Amino acid sequence: LDDHDKRNQCMITVYNQMSGCSVFHFMPVLIGKYLEHLTKTKSLEMVLETLRELDRLKIGSIMVMEPGDVAVILPMGAHAVFVPSVQLNPSLKPFETSVVRAVEFGIVA
Repeated sequence: LDDHDKRNQCMITVYNQMSGCSVFHFMPVLIGKYLEHLTKTKSLEMVLETLRELDRLKIGSIMVMEPGDVAVILPMGAHAVFVPSVQLNPSLKPFETSVVRAVEFGIVA
């Protein structure tokens, strides 16, 4: 999970999906901080259960990136990135590797 808050800088990140597929979960900063805490103190099952509950409550959003897609991440929120399983998601085009390149721009506060 990343909230792009780096020592008095607001970070803007540009992601470009090169191959495969990635799933981005966007959420408010405080929820991102809570999920970051869960990843360090609880089980993966608890994190997944929390993400499902956020989806059920329609808090945040999800974006699937495929090759050629670009996402600009602004500093007003947090996000998590996952590589989905092709076996569990048969609608995805088969891939062996998911590659995302990114560049961060820091804006001094």
